[in-house]
Amino acid sequence: DKDGATIARGTVSPTRQLFILSTPSSPVPGTAPSSNSVCHLATRTPDLETWHRRLGHCSVQTIIDMAQNKTAKGMPIDLSTAPAKCDNCILGKQTRSSVPKMREGVRATVRLGRVFVDLCGPMSVSSKTGRLYAMNIIDDFSSYVWTVPLKTKDEAAHALQVWHRVVENQCGDRLKILTTDNGELLSNHVTEWCANAGIVHQLTAPYTSAHNGRAERLHRTLLDKARTMRLACNAPASLWDEFCATAAYLTNLTASSSLKGKTP
Repeated sequence: DKDGATIARGTVSPTRQLFILSTPSSPVPGTAPSSNSVCHLATRTPDLETWHRRLGHCSVQTIIDMAQNKTAKGMPIDLSTAPAKCDNCILGKQTRSSVPKMREGVRATVRLGRVFVDLCGPMSVSSKTGRLYAMNIIDDFSSYVWTVPLKTKDEAAHALQVWHRVVENQCGDRLKILTTDNGELLSNHVTEWCANAGIVHQLTAPYTSAHNGRAERLHRTLLDKARTMRLACNAPASLWDEFCATAAYLTNLTASSSLKGKTP
């Protein structure tokens, strides 16, 4: 164990590629003694470093706040030791300069009251399924995020409409305001779709990405987590879309400062 004590001894089986434990049989509490079955059970409360990895390399302070405020169920944690410096975070999250936090208008008061959408890419390598782009979406009210991988930018409009039908059908709320930049989602097809669905399509000023700050910041959050997790397990770069999907999933389970410590 971690104190250096020997818990069990065994021999390697070259034909089965297993360790054969040679320990005396001991009865399992609450059951009748048996010489034919042995149960080996070892448990350890996860520490900060373990939860740092489990939650996609999010900040240590966020994990501590989640544990102390009991934000998430099923989160046993040992806070007695501080985690070591994470080299993967340094490699995966380094950046030239931060995206400025700029808000346009009043924050939405209901789900899907306002949604920010933006595309990022092309990535340096295509994914296993041939994707080169990602369309990231964030709900202004709940901070819930989605990431949709795309092969080309031309797929963005259709993918957004599919997402719109699924989300409205699942949550029962209606999309009211869609905020995008003057890019791929500015077309007659999208304009007609928004008009038919009663969606207000707001555009940011040309060449001013900071006006769509929530979407731009979401790019960095998801890509930083995806890059860091990929480096931590030495996975190929072609799995970037799977790591982005995992990063979005974990972001929705992580406490957010914009939600006063609650999870999306």
